[in-house]
Amino acid sequence: MSALTVYLKLYGDCFRKAATAIGKNPWTLLLPSLVLFARAWAGQLAFSLGILGGIVVTLATAALFSSYLYFAGELVKGGRISGRDLQRSFRAHLWPVVNVFFVVWIATLVLGLVVGENPSGAALLYALTIVAVVALNAVPEVIYLRESLAGTQTILVSWEFLKAQWIPWFAVNVPLLGALTLIAAYAQVPIVGTVFLGAALHVVMVFRGNLFQALDRTSHRQRMFLQRVGRQD
Repeated sequence: MSALTVYLKLYGDCFRKAATAIGKNPWTLLLPSLVLFARAWAGQLAFSLGILGGIVVTLATAALFSSYLYFAGELVKGGRISGRDLQRSFRAHLWPVVNVFFVVWIATLVLGLVVGENPSGAALLYALTIVAVVALNAVPEVIYLRESLAGTQTILVSWEFLKAQWIPWFAVNVPLLGALTLIAAYAQVPIVGTVFLGAALHVVMVFRGNLFQALDRTSHRQRMFLQRVGRQD
């Protein structure tokens, strides 16, 4: 069996698991859009708080991200969830998210100082942003599946995972990102478009969680071997 066949089957299995979990909890399709609306509301509220506004927005954003990652994680793990878990969800991954935010903030400040007066500073920052998006790509899954707490530890674990699994991970995540970008471009109606984009993002995130689990448990060689054994059986 070719590697392409093996990974197409793996992707299909992950999509089916995601669809099954979301099908049992269809209300979770609204979660990403609710997070976006709540984040926008918090930003408007914090504007009136002056210098404390930034801290308020950061903590509110971290709590909202924590809530979403909690529910996404429960879907991936096959747990039973309901709206009654909402209060617990805000603190479930709050500090891991805050720690990652802090590391990124410090890195942004340092980079700003280093390249601030460089004539090519804007282009360099853009390139480094792309590198950061790649390097931090699996951070959400590391937070709720590996339950990492420290910001630097989370980022390092994400990087190590991507070094080992970058081909099967990005082979499907890049097209999915492209699809989400197209949906965002055509979803022009503010509320309806945000809900539709959020639902699509939710399916992708739960798929990613299942894929992270599958890739994190085995190596490429093990996957190929298991497929060969399965065919012989």
